[in-house]
Amino acid sequence: MTWPQGVFRSRRLPILLWIPLFAPMNGCRPPAYTGPSLRHGKIERKLEAEPSVRVAVARDRKQTDMGCAGPCEVWAGPPGRALYEAKDLSLELSVTEAGFTVNGRPVEGEWLAVRPRQGIPLRLNDKEYPGEMHVTRQGAGLTVVNVLPAERYLGGVVAKEMRPSWPAEALKAQAVAARSYAMYQIRLRQDKPYDVVATSRSQRYLGASLDQRVDDAVAATRGLVLAHDGRVVPGFYHSTCGGHTANAAKVFAMKHLDFLQGVPCEFCERSPYATWTIEVTNEELAEALSKPGRPVSKVTALQVLGRGEDGRFDKIRVFTGADQFDVKALHFRYALGTYRLKSARFQLETAPVGFLIRGEGFGHGVGMCQYGARGMAERSASFRQILAKYYAKTELAALYD
Repeated sequence: MTWPQGVFRSRRLPILLWIPLFAPMNGCRPPAYTGPSLRHGKIERKLEAEPSVRVAVARDRKQTDMGCAGPCEVWAGPPGRALYEAKDLSLELSVTEAGFTVNGRPVEGEWLAVRPRQGIPLRLNDKEYPGEMHVTRQGAGLTVVNVLPAERYLGGVVAKEMRPSWPAEALKAQAVAARSYAMYQIRLRQDKPYDVVATSRSQRYLGASLDQRVDDAVAATRGLVLAHDGRVVPGFYHSTCGGHTANAAKVFAMKHLDFLQGVPCEFCERSPYATWTIEVTNEELAEALSKPGRPVSKVTALQVLGRGEDGRFDKIRVFTGADQFDVKALHFRYALGTYRLKSARFQLETAPVGFLIRGEGFGHGVGMCQYGARGMAERSASFRQILAKYYAKTELAALYD
């Protein structure tokens, strides 16, 4: 048969010459960055005080262990009633049809709250967290939510999402982006049991921050968020863009965020994910792309559809012999695993066992490129200049003091 242009069949073809997008940096000091800074704006409704963030740190657990190495209280509800008060607590919690068991004791109710005094951190499965822990029943399991002040939460995010040894201005840019994302989620999820999760599905969260450089970066940007038309903007970010960031409206199908547009980025060439290569077998592809109602027994060819100026595609057309179907870029990455297929910015080649994928970047590509932020900071860019680069159509505003 005659294949459409751009289709890569699953059989051996001559390997194409691959030219890296970026050449390695030489030993010369790069010139200082001189781009614009993000201008100051106003928020539509400024908060009277620093808000709390509800972070789901464990979900769908049948049992969990929690402790407190100091004065601590355990409450249950509704209605709120005290269960324990002790100087040192060690708790084993599990779920029942009527509520919970706490150290083997049945407790009826919909929630538990563990509240330390004097700022003592709580321990959950050998990891320390500031603030309180709220435990609820979700389905047949437990959901544990860490409730703490926003700025303390940000310390645990920045320390996990960016290396604390990176330049201070990059850490400050990360703090603003992470704060913006969290504040946006709080507004969206007011009627939900938590605002964010502690994984890359929202923002990775370490728990208690133990790094002074991170704490200083968070404190230096206290309350500052990205805003557009007076409203908080979700400060999306990713590891490495590979040369060009992506449009939010395209990647996430969020038309109301079409002002978050992709921009060229020449600052992430030192990222270990600037370029990468993986090989995927026909069998792996068939298994990954199968789903109920659409089993895939074999993949004979792939075709990239709708590649944009940022180098990322909209869809992959999958040929299975007698049939074909389209898969969105985001779903194609999820199917193969986002840590394996690191971005949708790649080229296809055929290989003896399937397909060779040569790619650039790591992550969805929207918003701030973290390795790009590092590269800009190393060129003496301020955090305001970094934010202006990746969120050009936003303003910097104080959401709370």
